[in-house]
Amino acid sequence: IGLFIIHRQSARRGYLLLFLATYLALLIGWRGLAPFPFPIYPIFMLVNAFIGTLPFLLDRLLRKRLGDGFANTLVFPLVGTALEFLTVGSGPLGSFGAAAYTQHAIAPLGQLASVGGLWAISFLVTWFASVLYWAVDRHLAGEAYIRGALACALAVGLALGWGGWRLQGAASGEVDQMVT
Repeated sequence: IGLFIIHRQSARRGYLLLFLATYLALLIGWRGLAPFPFPIYPIFMLVNAFIGTLPFLLDRLLRKRLGDGFANTLVFPLVGTALEFLTVGSGPLGSFGAAAYTQHAIAPLGQLASVGGLWAISFLVTWFASVLYWAVDRHLAGEAYIRGALACALAVGLALGWGGWRLQGAASGEVDQMVT
């Protein structure tokens, strides 16, 4: 939804709306969970809202310069994953707040962390969102989008299939046999 908000109006207005919505959601959603007392908590969430919405703004600004090709779908996930790696991965709270944790209920997807860490999951999830926005935008403009959408679906399907295969092997003991 964030990509639709920031791309469907001026960059300034879109970013402001997205930032405010994100800040309010963080204030409410993390209340009682973030390890900070009141005076620090709203400031911490303000910084998190800025960092969390920055990839949307950069996607908006860079996509216009790069044209309208499928490669543009990589801007949002590359910027988002890099920023998350630099901020979440090197912070004093460890991986606290990593986007990959939002996918904890999808066990096969979690297996992707064994190959690329949490960042591989964050990248795949944000790339899916970027491709979805791109496909809808192209569809509304009457332009081709099926091949790009299928490429993303194939990547997600392979990640889920491989993760499911790993989990199945672990349940049956085959993973132990493969390692030894």
